[in-house]
Amino acid sequence: MKRSPQAIIMLVLIWLLLPLSEVQASGIITVNLDNYYYAHTNQPGRTYFKDKYGSTVIYGDTSEHNAQIYQLSVSTQGLGSGDKVYVITPDGAEHLYTGEFFMYLDQVEHFSLVLDKASSGETYAKMSQTYVHDDSNGGAYLYYNYTGTTPTQYGSLPAATPTSTVTASATPTPTPTPSPSASPTPTPIYDVNPYQAGDLLVWSNPLVNTGYVAIYKDGELLASITDNPRDTATYPLAGNGVYTVKVVSTQGNLIGMGSVTITDGSVGTATPTPSPTPTPTDPGGSGGTGSSDCTAGCQTIIDMLECPEWDTYMGEWANMISSVIPPPPDWDMVASKIGAATINDFAQWAGSVPAPPSKEEIDNETSAQNPQIDSSVETDGLTPQVPSDYSTGQIVFDLNQDAPTIEVNDESQPFSITDPLADMPHDDPGVKVIPGDPRNSTGGFKDPDHVDTGDPAPAPTIIFDLPRPTPNPVPAATSGSGPVPSSLSGAPPTPGGSGGSGAIPDTTTGIVPIPSGGGG
Repeated sequence: MKRSPQAIIMLVLIWLLLPLSEVQASGIITVNLDNYYYAHTNQPGRTYFKDKYGSTVIYGDTSEHNAQIYQLSVSTQGLGSGDKVYVITPDGAEHLYTGEFFMYLDQVEHFSLVLDKASSGETYAKMSQTYVHDDSNGGAYLYYNYTGTTPTQYGSLPAATPTSTVTASATPTPTPTPSPSASPTPTPIYDVNPYQAGDLLVWSNPLVNTGYVAIYKDGELLASITDNPRDTATYPLAGNGVYTVKVVSTQGNLIGMGSVTITDGSVGTATPTPSPTPTPTDPGGSGGTGSSDCTAGCQTIIDMLECPEWDTYMGEWANMISSVIPPPPDWDMVASKIGAATINDFAQWAGSVPAPPSKEEIDNETSAQNPQIDSSVETDGLTPQVPSDYSTGQIVFDLNQDAPTIEVNDESQPFSITDPLADMPHDDPGVKVIPGDPRNSTGGFKDPDHVDTGDPAPAPTIIFDLPRPTPNPVPAATSGSGPVPSSLSGAPPTPGGSGGSGAIPDTTTGIVPIPSGGGG
């Protein structure tokens, strides 16, 4: 398979730099434990994981045993063909660990891990991390990293010695992949989880160096995908049966496998022509010599990809990356916390939400109670008294015969309604009035015509008598002349001298003297 040197370099740089990024989720506490939980054996059979104290059970809270475990992560080395790791939950059920970065649990308080070996090679499996919700610790979410050094390390155990039940002529179980190189390195096998999507077979390729993908149906090879196998994860179904997907690395190691049984009769039955199975070499290389246009750096990368330890190395990198990437949040838990906080804040100023009423309370509040019957009333006299005809059959009523005659005395007098326009000038209906028409002039205001109704004019009714003002007094008109000053003798007083009597106006008519305007 031809790989772009630029793409390979970019991939390596991304894998090298990812573990250097520190990821810290908000509200999550990371705790490093000086403990380990692992299994290390080279014997077939079941081996339980143990911690440094010899316990085979892991609790979310070692003191109160009431914390909920959401996730766990396990790293393996030398996991051979048929070797599996199982998670044993409190109900006794065993769940296959699929080799994902994190395996989700159903919020259990404790679990155990067991290594079920079918191969005779050395296998080392160690739990690296758990994700826990501890209610007793203020509702905290914690990552527990198991950082303790295990007593034994991978590579310290030889391969198991065959037992006496295995004869020298026994034929080993053939592997479905090309034979590994002279120095084989055990490689973790990922579960590719194949499933049906319409008329397609779909699977998930592992994040390692993929050489080709082989598709089997009922044990027969359908096709081998060698053209861009890393990004190819679908294949057309060819009828019902058991489909097996095997992913092989460029070194010829089986790195992924999974099976699924298809029973849907709607898929087709045509079987495509199988592609030839490639040899267990890297299709993108050229035996380590490199292409003519490959630089020294490019050739170094090609040599690195062809290294037998490449798959194991990248698996270790994947485990390191998984230890620093937090899992996605539990959105149901987040929603419940937000809802509870909202209700608590609302209750601070609006009061607590009352508990919903029960069905019995609703029935009592909405059902009308029948009144109590008063049995003290005697009912003997309540029987209606009816004529005897009611008991002899149907009664026929004849209104014309049985009804009494009513005399009608109509003393009403006719009256007429006068047209209100009869006594006033008016235009006929529909006649238009034109500005300036003399008919528009009323000839000025005039008093209404007197209408004699023949009835006497009503006298005004005095509701109450207002007080009337008292008339001003008037001098009595007596005969005679007005009073005249008496005529006294003597000169009137004269400024600066003396004289006779004062001047007395006479009663004769004449012109009233007016002082002149001259001086003197």
